[in-house]
Amino acid sequence: MDLAKIGERILLERRRSGLRQEDLSETIGLSQSRFSDIERGKVQGFDIVLLSQIAEALGVSPAYLLGLTDDPLKGVDDEEDEPLTLRERSTPYITDPTMTELLALLQELNPEQRRRFVDAAKLLLGVPRIIE
Repeated sequence: MDLAKIGERILLERRRSGLRQEDLSETIGLSQSRFSDIERGKVQGFDIVLLSQIAEALGVSPAYLLGLTDDPLKGVDDEEDEPLTLRERSTPYITDPTMTELLALLQELNPEQRRRFVDAAKLLLGVPRIIE
């Protein structure tokens, strides 16, 4: 198993999904430093359960992350009743012009501005805010 190639695919899909490393690592229950090690191919003890969790969070198949296929969706269930994955909720292939404009603006922000923007959006949605 080529850990560097797996890490490259994870990084590619995370960026393609527009997800921050912090968000994805939190979603799958890893520290950001461990997740960073995985993306850089510098991790020891990488198991199939963790690979499956990462693949599910990104909306791709474990086979794709392992390099067994070049089709990210090969082997991914296509059931309609399943909840949306992170990738589906944050896909860059959005057709709504307002969302496209919003994503373009977000990409111009620095990390601190993005964090403040997300906090403001959560307030608008009534999501409880964690005080640091």
